[in-house]
Amino acid sequence: YLIPNKVLEVSNDNLKVIGLSKQKILYIKNLAHTFVEDNNFSDFSDFSDLQIKDKLIKVKGIGPWTADMFLMFTLKRQDVIPFSDLGIRKGFKRLYNLPVIPDQVFMSEKSKIWSPFRTLASLYLWRLVDDEFNW
Repeated sequence: YLIPNKVLEVSNDNLKVIGLSKQKILYIKNLAHTFVEDNNFSDFSDFSDLQIKDKLIKVKGIGPWTADMFLMFTLKRQDVIPFSDLGIRKGFKRLYNLPVIPDQVFMSEKSKIWSPFRTLASLYLWRLVDDEFNW
């Protein structure tokens, strides 16, 4: 894991060299600064997924998709499905043979049967549309 203090020490020029835009640099440093300032921010073990999402989304530059990715791939939470992800939405469309990409209400209802393993279901949904370029 990256150490927030170390992230703050890296110059913006060095971050630009690796391809980060000014806006991404601002968001990354803002997040690192939040971790440094709020001692309770880095220990998520006692928080529910919803509490973590709510806390992360308050940080400028962090949205629902980023929070979901953090829950899935950093904290390894088992019951996360990123409804805002286009790959997930296209996966639902294909899985249920729908004429259009579904809304979150449909996906939320259909995904209930996969709980508490919706993170795994998300991986399968992404795989369904992997390398597909039809919109």
